[in-house]
Amino acid sequence: MGETRMVSRIEELHAVHDAAKRDALITGMAEHGWTGRPLLAYDDGNGYHALTGSHRAAAAIALDIEIPVYLIDISAHVWTDEGACEACGGAGEDCWVTMMVDARDDDERLEAIERSGDQEAISLMQAEIEACDGKEAA
Repeated sequence: MGETRMVSRIEELHAVHDAAKRDALITGMAEHGWTGRPLLAYDDGNGYHALTGSHRAAAAIALDIEIPVYLIDISAHVWTDEGACEACGGAGEDCWVTMMVDARDDDERLEAIERSGDQEAISLMQAEIEACDGKEAA
């Protein structure tokens, strides 16, 4: 399925919308380095794209700290000129990768990732949702 690796650059899912949260993460990372779960990401051949952890990524990038990421394997997903995914055998919108990339929120991303069958990725996405719901420290 996927693999965990350290990266120095990653495209964040969205811009930081809580500067205080990012600043607190910068302070913590400056003192302790990266702690906690890796970001969930994919590599489209043009770089790494985060699906979680925009504030954590921004803090690590500001400090030039390597970022642990769990990469979901999307390498088998190749789209034809007609927009069909060769791995999924259907139209692009039926492909879990397309669903994941086009998702509007974490719940939609989780639904797509569940279709991948990658249990580690599913667990990381569930942990992200729990953290965003305030059930766990981010």
